[in-house]
Amino acid sequence: MARDETAPLLSGERVAASQPRKLHAVKRSASLVIIPYFLFALFSGACATVEIEAIGQIACRLVVPVPVPSSSSQDRLEWEAMCRVAPDVLKKTSSVVTEILLVSGILSALTAAWWGGVSDRRGRRVVLATTSFADMVTNAMMLAVLAMPNTFGYAWLLISAVVAGVTGGQLASLAIGATYLSDLVTSEIKTQTLSLYEAANFGGMAIGPLLGPYMMRIRGLGVTAPYVGLLIVRLLFVLLLPLMPETLPVRPLHDDASETINSSSDDGDVKPAAFASRFLAAPIALLQPFRVLVPAKVDGRRSYQLPLIAASYALLMIVPGLGPVKILYGRGTFGWGPVETGRFITFTSALKIVVLLGLVPLAARLLRRTVPTSAAAEHAAADGDDAEVLEDVDPLVTSVWDLALAKTAISLALVGYLVMLIPSKIQIVPFMVGTGFTAFAAAAPPALLSLALAFSKRDDSGKVLASLSALATISVTAIGPSVFGAVYVAVLKWWSEFVFLLAALWVAKPHESHFRSYPL
Repeated sequence: MARDETAPLLSGERVAASQPRKLHAVKRSASLVIIPYFLFALFSGACATVEIEAIGQIACRLVVPVPVPSSSSQDRLEWEAMCRVAPDVLKKTSSVVTEILLVSGILSALTAAWWGGVSDRRGRRVVLATTSFADMVTNAMMLAVLAMPNTFGYAWLLISAVVAGVTGGQLASLAIGATYLSDLVTSEIKTQTLSLYEAANFGGMAIGPLLGPYMMRIRGLGVTAPYVGLLIVRLLFVLLLPLMPETLPVRPLHDDASETINSSSDDGDVKPAAFASRFLAAPIALLQPFRVLVPAKVDGRRSYQLPLIAASYALLMIVPGLGPVKILYGRGTFGWGPVETGRFITFTSALKIVVLLGLVPLAARLLRRTVPTSAAAEHAAADGDDAEVLEDVDPLVTSVWDLALAKTAISLALVGYLVMLIPSKIQIVPFMVGTGFTAFAAAAPPALLSLALAFSKRDDSGKVLASLSALATISVTAIGPSVFGAVYVAVLKWWSEFVFLLAALWVAKPHESHFRSYPL
């Protein structure tokens, strides 16, 4: 019997399709997340056409000891073109980008899971507001860098990275948004909902770079226009948060309060901790949310599916750290400027949208099998008890599709990186064709997130997704750019395409061994 779409309310109950008003509220709440995050990505995409150029010019000032020409002179255009292709400037740009991402990545990895725990205890909206305020602060700092680069330079970018890191970073913000959406839907459509959510982000990143050059023509704002727009959208989202219902059930809040009371009473019976214990208390507290990934004993046995999924997700998310290096490769090999960089971002984002909104739903409709349910579950469904049906479905059965989708997407990404190594008279052709194949990797993260949710308790969904976000943050912003950036700098004057061979080797071996470990 077909299931109705349901959504959790404050009481933790699920809303059947026979309650149209509540169903409409659920859809409205989902749209209040997906649409704003699309706009965030839209303006972020417009900012991306400026940011890498600004960082490159800051690096150029550090490397090239010559006066910077006036912004209105022809010499300035020649100076900017030189900064894009000079090997020493490319190396310094790669180093600056890596250092900024490293600072943000490490701090985000330490705090993202903690913010996920906060969302489980205090609500999703509190964390959504916090990340929005932090994003407004970092964008204001970038406005200062763009307006007065001689006064606010490299150090200001590092401060901005620290602010972003201590609030969980962009990936933590995306994870909490995904958690809010996962609270609104059933497990059967979580993959599709998360794919739509991710597609909205890719869609914004696809359109934003095209709008960026037009936004920069706004009189009085210039290159700062995308950042001003992002500030306004973030502020409007904060004002909309009171209209969104809190999806967190009451029970976790009550349990948290009970645990606090019990722990407070117990503290009076123990002696003060040693200095070392007090010194380590803060970092240990930050790592506490990761305990949700540690397998617990069930009937004397431990289930390792969730930690294996987390390991595969963390390994996979190292490869997107190649993104900044791809842009630097385009600047150094093809002489890309802000416009060409924006078009490349649009191209890659558009391909990912096609994969997430076109190919994945089509494949699901044609290939995905109906999840079998027991007779008891069918009887419960006939009585309208969707919660019992949900508990009766074996996650091993519902997750087969997600695992197959992730394996296929990663295999096609491997093909893409190998295509980039093909020598050609027109060097950009294999690069762009390979980029097309690597776009299929966009289907893997939603599938792995759905897998993780299938093997975790609903009350822990915020901690699970935030913990995965922390792992992904350090993979994308710290490990990936550091490894690929260092390799790119080392092989820049020898064979710059070697970095794509490294990506192919990384995709080929570690993920296959992890996927074989899944007992699905």
